[in-house]
Parts: sequence; structure tokens; C-alpha cells
Amino acid sequence: MARHSRPDGRAAAAAVAEEVRPDVVLAMSDQLAAGALDALGPSVRVSGWDDSDLAGALGFPSVRQSLFDQGVACARIAAGLAADAGPVPWELTLR
Repeated sequence: MARHSRPDGRAAAAAVAEEVRPDVVLAMSDQLAAGALDALGPSVRVSGWDDSDLAGALGFPSVRQSLFDQGVACARIAAGLAADAGPVPWELTLR
């Protein structure tokens, strides 16, 4: 089961904070980054992935990558037209 919700991010960050106090969290989704921010507070820098409205509202940077391009790359591999995805463009949206 995938765990990419804000409560999951909050729980993971809180568990890590019991052992260490991170300065930075690089999360695999904006929902996870928001949860980390909830748990750790504004003194910790977070970055997410999705460049969602949530990242904009909370003011943290996030990676933007086309889901369409990701889907095309996966379809090409599944159809046997490509051996790997190759580079897919992305950019970091800073806030």
C-alpha cells in the first residue's frame, strides 16, 4: 500500500525526530512534505514533488515533472519500444 498522505508524512517525520532533528526533508510528494512541515515546524526546510497547489499555499519548493511524459516513457517500456525511460525533463519550483 502506498503511503503518500499528509498524515503519513507527519507520522514519518515525527518518528525520525525522536532520534535526530533534521535540518532538511526531501519528500517524494507534496503531501508528505506538508506532513513533515506539520510535525517538524517551520525551522526545518522541506521540499516536495508534484508542484501542487498545496506546496504553493504552504510556501515550500517542489519538483515539477510532467505526468504525461512519465506515462509516455512507461508506455514505451511496456510496449517494448524502449529499454529505459531516458531523461525526463523536470524543474524545481522555488518559493
